[in-house]
Amino acid sequence: MAVKPTKKLFAVVELGGTQELVTLGEKIETDRVDTETEKQLVCDKVLLLVNDLKVNVGNPYVKGTTVTFKVLEHKKDKKIKIIKFKSKSRYRRTTGHRQPISILEVVKIGDAVAVKAEAKVKPKKVKVVKKVSKKR
Repeated sequence: MAVKPTKKLFAVVELGGTQELVTLGEKIETDRVDTETEKQLVCDKVLLLVNDLKVNVGNPYVKGTTVTFKVLEHKKDKKIKIIKFKSKSRYRRTTGHRQPISILEVVKIGDAVAVKAEAKVKPKKVKVVKKVSKKR
Protein backbone atom coordinates (compact mmCIF):
# COMPACT_ATOMS: atom_id res chain seq x y z
CA MET A 1 0.00 0.00 0.00
CA ALA A 2 1.59 3.25 -1.14
CA VAL A 3 1.41 6.29 1.11
CA LYS A 4 0.83 9.60 -0.63
CA PRO A 5 2.94 12.48 0.65
CA THR A 6 0.91 15.25 2.24
CA LYS A 7 1.17 18.86 1.16
CA LYS A 8 3.58 20.54 3.56
CA LEU A 9 4.00 24.27 3.79
CA PHE A 10 5.96 25.80 6.64
CA ALA A 11 8.71 28.33 7.25
CA VAL A 12 11.23 29.33 9.87
CA VAL A 13 11.22 33.10 10.46
CA GLU A 14 13.24 35.41 12.66
CA LEU A 15 11.05 37.55 14.94
CA GLY A 16 12.61 39.77 17.56
CA GLY A 17 15.84 37.81 17.78
CA THR A 18 14.15 34.41 18.09
CA GLN A 19 13.41 31.81 15.44
CA GLU A 20 9.84 30.55 15.04
CA LEU A 21 8.56 27.58 13.03
CA VAL A 22 5.24 28.66 11.49
CA THR A 23 2.52 27.05 9.37
CA LEU A 24 -0.56 28.56 7.75
CA GLY A 25 -3.33 29.49 10.18
CA GLU A 26 -1.19 28.94 13.26
CA LYS A 27 -1.31 31.36 16.21
CA ILE A 28 1.98 32.15 17.93
CA GLU A 29 3.01 34.17 20.97
CA THR A 30 6.14 36.29 20.57
CA ASP A 31 7.76 39.32 22.16
CA ARG A 32 5.89 42.57 21.59
CA VAL A 33 6.17 43.71 17.96
CA ASP A 34 5.65 47.30 16.90
CA THR A 35 3.73 47.73 13.65
CA GLU A 36 2.67 50.92 11.94
CA THR A 37 -0.80 49.75 10.95
CA GLU A 38 -1.39 47.55 14.04
CA LYS A 39 -3.22 45.06 11.79
CA GLN A 40 -0.57 43.24 9.73
CA LEU A 41 3.10 42.43 10.05
CA VAL A 42 5.17 41.43 7.03
CA CYS A 43 8.36 39.59 7.92
CA ASP A 44 11.03 39.27 5.22
CA LYS A 45 13.54 37.46 7.46
CA VAL A 46 12.66 33.94 6.28
CA LEU A 47 15.44 31.46 7.11
CA LEU A 48 13.84 28.31 5.67
CA LEU A 49 10.86 27.63 3.39
CA VAL A 50 9.42 24.16 2.77
CA ASN A 51 6.70 23.84 0.14
CA ASP A 52 5.56 20.29 -0.62
CA LEU A 53 8.93 18.59 -0.09
CA LYS A 54 10.84 21.42 -1.87
CA VAL A 55 13.28 23.02 0.57
CA ASN A 56 14.70 26.54 0.20
CA VAL A 57 17.44 27.39 2.67
CA GLY A 58 18.48 31.02 2.96
CA ASN A 59 21.98 32.42 3.14
CA PRO A 60 21.10 33.92 5.65
CA TYR A 61 17.59 34.71 4.34
CA VAL A 62 15.52 33.34 1.43
CA LYS A 63 15.39 36.12 -1.17
CA GLY A 64 12.00 37.40 -2.30
CA THR A 65 10.02 35.44 0.29
CA THR A 66 7.87 36.99 3.00
CA VAL A 67 5.55 35.73 5.72
CA THR A 68 2.49 37.84 6.56
CA PHE A 69 1.08 37.86 10.09
CA LYS A 70 -2.19 39.28 11.39
CA VAL A 71 -1.77 40.99 14.77
CA LEU A 72 -4.57 39.67 17.00
CA GLU A 73 -3.71 41.38 20.29
CA HIS A 74 -1.03 42.86 22.50
CA LYS A 75 -1.01 41.79 26.15
CA LYS A 76 1.21 40.87 29.07
CA ASP A 77 2.38 37.35 29.84
CA LYS A 78 2.04 35.60 33.21
CA LYS A 79 3.83 37.12 36.19
CA ILE A 80 7.27 35.78 37.08
CA LYS A 81 8.45 36.11 40.70
CA ILE A 82 12.07 37.06 41.32
CA ILE A 83 13.29 36.35 44.85
CA LYS A 84 16.67 37.31 46.34
CA PHE A 85 17.61 35.60 49.56
CA LYS A 86 20.67 35.45 51.79
CA SER A 87 20.67 33.00 54.65
CA LYS A 88 21.35 34.01 58.26
CA SER A 89 21.20 37.73 57.56
CA ARG A 90 17.44 38.39 57.29
CA TYR A 91 17.85 39.64 53.69
CA ARG A 92 14.88 38.98 51.40
CA ARG A 93 13.73 40.89 48.29
CA THR A 94 10.79 39.96 46.10
CA THR A 95 9.99 41.56 42.75
CA GLY A 96 7.90 40.54 39.75
CA HIS A 97 7.94 40.89 35.99
CA ARG A 98 5.32 40.59 33.25
CA GLN A 99 6.72 40.35 29.71
CA PRO A 100 4.78 42.25 27.03
CA ILE A 101 3.81 39.84 24.22
CA SER A 102 1.93 39.89 20.92
CA ILE A 103 -0.34 37.16 19.59
CA LEU A 104 0.07 36.73 15.82
CA GLU A 105 -1.76 34.57 13.28
CA VAL A 106 -0.01 33.40 10.10
CA VAL A 107 -2.02 34.58 7.10
CA LYS A 108 0.32 33.97 4.17
CA ILE A 109 3.61 32.15 3.68
CA GLY A 110 5.63 33.26 0.69
CA ASP A 111 4.10 33.71 -2.72
CA ALA A 112 1.92 31.15 -4.37
CA VAL A 113 4.79 30.48 -6.76
CA ALA A 114 7.69 30.88 -4.32
CA VAL A 115 8.76 27.31 -4.98
CA LYS A 116 7.82 26.25 -8.51
CA ALA A 117 6.51 22.76 -8.94
CA GLU A 118 8.27 20.90 -11.71
CA ALA A 119 6.04 19.71 -14.52
CA LYS A 120 5.78 15.97 -14.83
CA VAL A 121 7.32 14.81 -18.09
CA LYS A 122 6.31 11.46 -19.48
CA PRO A 123 9.19 9.47 -20.96
CA LYS A 124 8.99 8.91 -24.69
CA LYS A 125 8.73 5.40 -25.99
CA VAL A 126 11.80 4.33 -27.89
CA LYS A 127 11.58 1.76 -30.64
CA VAL A 128 14.22 -0.95 -30.21
CA VAL A 129 15.56 -2.62 -33.35
CA LYS A 130 17.31 -5.96 -33.02
CA LYS A 131 20.31 -6.67 -35.16
CA VAL A 132 20.38 -10.03 -36.82
CA SER A 133 23.82 -11.36 -37.56
CA LYS A 134 24.28 -13.59 -40.58
CA LYS A 135 26.52 -16.58 -40.15
CA ARG A 136 28.32 -17.91 -43.25
